[in-house]
Amino acid sequence: MTLTIDFAPEEEAQLRQRAAEVGKELGTFVHDAMVYEASRPSLAEILAPIHDATEKAGISVDEIDRMADLALAEVRRERRAAIRREEP
Repeated sequence: MTLTIDFAPEEEAQLRQRAAEVGKELGTFVHDAMVYEASRPSLAEILAPIHDATEKAGISVDEIDRMADLALAEVRRERRAAIRREEP
């Protein structure tokens, strides 16, 4: 299959530079990048087991958000405490 992709001049320059850095022709570099990207699982595929588990457990999206907010707040508290301990 052949595709034609239009890139802005600065995008093309960046792609050419990256291709040269790894010793590849531009077409090969772009082909390999697209094949790699297409082979990676999507975010939905990665999160599917978590969504299934929370659904089975009866946990709502709001509860997940609250748990994430609490965890984030705790991490931030721990970081601030560690910074305070390091200060002279």
